[in-house]
Amino acid sequence: TNTMNLQTVARAWCRLRHMRRPRFRLTLLISVVFGCALALVLKGTTCIYEKYQNTISSVQDYYAVSQVADMLIDHIKTHQGVPPRNWQDLEDAYRRVNLGYNNFSMAELRARVGVDFDELALRLNALSGKVGHQDEGRVISVKNSRQSEVIEAEANQRLWRVLEKGRR
Repeated sequence: TNTMNLQTVARAWCRLRHMRRPRFRLTLLISVVFGCALALVLKGTTCIYEKYQNTISSVQDYYAVSQVADMLIDHIKTHQGVPPRNWQDLEDAYRRVNLGYNNFSMAELRARVGVDFDELALRLNALSGKVGHQDEGRVISVKNSRQSEVIEAEANQRLWRVLEKGRR
């Protein structure tokens, strides 16, 4: 009977071992599929978060560029057509214009927005007829944005539109 029991146990063990392999393969397959699905969900979540961050950054860039355009317009109007030479010249305009925005400090604006003060002076001279430079230029730019062309174009066009209207 001991031999019978041993043979029975051996057969049962073989059956269990064969049954465990397909279950192991199924478990492995399910684990791999679940892992891939989880990786895709995490990648999708990361992409959505990056898009959200880019959108927020673009909105902030828009407000910063718009504020700087208003500061330039204010300075030029206040100083009878004389353009600012640097950021320090815009300090008074910042205090006047910032009442409507109240979003960024002057340091944040300088870090976020670039202004070509030399180009501004050149373009203003062209508007007054002193120099034959007719096309509108890119005076205001966003420093750290991938989607800045539209934001910059709108602010620069508004700047030149207001200044041309003031010259007439």
